[in-house]
Amino acid sequence: MDLPNHWSELDTEQKDLVNRYIWVLLAHQDPLPLIEKPNREVVDRRIEGGVSYQFERVKCGKKNCHKCPHGPYWYAYFRKNGKVVSKYIGKDLPSSYVTDGGSSILPVT
Repeated sequence: MDLPNHWSELDTEQKDLVNRYIWVLLAHQDPLPLIEKPNREVVDRRIEGGVSYQFERVKCGKKNCHKCPHGPYWYAYFRKNGKVVSKYIGKDLPSSYVTDGGSSILPVT
């Protein structure tokens, strides 16, 4: 079987499969501690494998904003190359982000 040499040679289904494998591998890392940021308030938190999902209210930082804090919104925190990174998910945590057989699967767009 010939394997593609570059990401651009993969079709959508193959890219989705690679992304899912990556997230399954990441899910087996140690869980992260609570991630606290100065402009955010954590309302809810779920840990799925090596991914910490946090429901956060966010202050935008604009002087005259009368709608702050905004949200809450879901964010995923995980380790990538030894660093903690985040990914915005949105107002709802889709069922596709929940564990499947003990592994966290976080779709990548």
